[in-house]
Amino acid sequence: MPAPKHSKAATKAHPAPKRTAFKTGDEYAEACRLVSEARVEFDKPKLTTAQRLDIIGIDVICSRISEGEDDGTIAASLGMARTQLRDWIQSREHDKKVSSARENSAEAWLDKGYSVLQSALSKESGIDGGVAKSIAQECARRAAIRNHKYRDKVAHGGDDEAPPIRMDVTITPEEAYRRLVNG
Repeated sequence: MPAPKHSKAATKAHPAPKRTAFKTGDEYAEACRLVSEARVEFDKPKLTTAQRLDIIGIDVICSRISEGEDDGTIAASLGMARTQLRDWIQSREHDKKVSSARENSAEAWLDKGYSVLQSALSKESGIDGGVAKSIAQECARRAAIRNHKYRDKVAHGGDDEAPPIRMDVTITPEEAYRRLVNG
């Protein structure tokens, strides 16, 4: 059986073993087999980041976001940069699903902060109360970023769903002062 053909790059990346480095012919044959397998693997076409994410699917990504994982953690676990994940989301028009998942993740972030505070109540945990409070505040801040319902500040008029109030002022500063002084 003839030896399989490999690319020059695969042959360079995985050079043939030297016969003199092995005591027996069986050891040498095994080393040659392993090098051949490595070359075959090297020559296989690689999936692009977008293809890998397409296989994983937006539902899995959204589920992880809903559970409180941030983009950086998800991307790192998949062996890619955060920007690659975000570019894929935008290129596939998954923005609405991801936005919804981010809103849902607010509860998970609040739960994280609450669990840290609960742990700090136990003397055995070794968690400083001040540190626990800071972590809980950061979790609450992240929850507020993801879902406006968790913000401390309320829009003018008290309705978070309403657009912000906009006023066009057409009087001069002098007229405003005169009205202030004279009533």
